Amino acid sequence: VEKGPSSAGQTTLDLDSVDWASKVKDAVYRPQRNRLLWVILASLLALSVAVAAALWYWHYSEQAPPVPEPPATAAPSDPADPGAYTTDIDDPQPDPATAAPSLPETDLAESAEEPAEDIEPASPDRPAEVALDPEDITDRVLSRTVSGDTLFLIVYARYGNLEPIRVDSDVFPSDRASGTALRPYWVEQQHAMRFEFIDQIVLQGTLSRMLLIYNGHVIDDFSPYYMDGPRIRITRNDLLENPDFSEANPSPFSGIPEPLALTDRPRFAP
Repeated sequence: VEKGPSSAGQTTLDLDSVDWASKVKDAVYRPQRNRLLWVILASLLALSVAVAAALWYWHYSEQAPPVPEPPATAAPSDPADPGAYTTDIDDPQPDPATAAPSLPETDLAESAEEPAEDIEPASPDRPAEVALDPEDITDRVLSRTVSGDTLFLIVYARYGNLEPIRVDSDVFPSDRASGTALRPYWVEQQHAMRFEFIDQIVLQGTLSRMLLIYNGHVIDDFSPYYMDGPRIRITRNDLLENPDFSEANPSPFSGIPEPLALTDRPRFAP
């Protein structure tokens, strides 16, 4: 149907010539394009803020003042320096390293190869030791030498600490089927400890650091009593049948310093 001009001189719109599909697309997709543009702009703004914050933190962290280090402590004085320490002792005790005689090579070798033994532990704690004057020490040394069937032998740590001295006596109850039970005892340098036995006693350790005393007589040569390596055995006959030990020596410390203390072996076990 054709429409002519109106009576007022105006033309009417031909609706068939309108592209309705394009208008619908514009109405639908134009808002979506606008939203996508705003999302891109917001993302760029957030990224810019993050980069600016990172640059600001890095800049001020580089200029932060360094953490102060703790003050260095003064190194202790060298003990070898003669001026590091002073002493009021006019006559100090001799150095065990210089006073002790050299240990025989056989003792050192066999001590290093000594196998571990199952021993009955004894506490390293010792009974209180009271230093005595020489007369009291001599009296105590000579007061107990023989008591019935029991003999008493004194171990004197003359040249160094006995850490420990291992002892087996026939007065110690032990399982003889499993071998000799050597018990450890700790004796400090210039201290003495008394051990008892009936028929024999065995001692093992650093023999070069000690002396033995029986009936006031000092025994410093252990060669007649060696068993194997650093182990010696002294029997009842060794002492009672030796004419040198038959009479008590009233001055056992005439040639050596007296012990500072003398104690009986600790009796933590029978």
